[in-house]
Amino acid sequence: MTEKLIEQITDTVMKRISLSVYTHRAVLVKREYCDMDFLCGLLHAMEAEGFAFTPYRLTDERPSDLSLRTVCREMILDEEGIMSLQELVGAHETVIIGDLSVGQLSALRDLRVEGPLLTLVYETLRQGKKVYALSRDMELQGHNIGLERKAKALIAELQNCGLTLVTRTGSCGVRLEKNMITLPDVLSIEVGPVLVRNDTAFTTTAKKYLTERGIDIIRH
Repeated sequence: MTEKLIEQITDTVMKRISLSVYTHRAVLVKREYCDMDFLCGLLHAMEAEGFAFTPYRLTDERPSDLSLRTVCREMILDEEGIMSLQELVGAHETVIIGDLSVGQLSALRDLRVEGPLLTLVYETLRQGKKVYALSRDMELQGHNIGLERKAKALIAELQNCGLTLVTRTGSCGVRLEKNMITLPDVLSIEVGPVLVRNDTAFTTTAKKYLTERGIDIIRH
């Protein structure tokens, strides 16, 4: 009985140590046109996948969305707080943006960094950290040939810098609709993220292939 109890305690301690080692802290920025259902689902999916982080809300006003309050802490940044963006990024590993327009993405590519939002994104990328962004423009790009062409070019350039765009349609990622993902399923994937269902499983070789290439797996 004593040995079993010691084993249970040891397992519990090891799980806590594992969680502390793989804990990622993130800044979450909600936007006016943010898809709240998708954003909250994305946060929970990332946590379930090992992104055990405490997201924050970067804003200059008090939140009104009760659903957002349940998944993140508030960080109210007024004009004085904007000056602490570098310190904010330094204390976190990831930034999640509720919405970035094609215009804002173009500005980032051209290094036209203005305002606290783009400053935050730029500073995060400059420090070699990751940015995940939702984009309403990207959701609509399939209905506009010109926008689609521009979007694909922007995606390719910004992904090399560490900015990953995630959409419901998977147009900014690779969606795999299978119960079991094997190595042949992922061999052709060069950039991510890979979007799969919550109950999707990966073979050891498939997951190793993605991990070695820095391709993220996002469950939804």
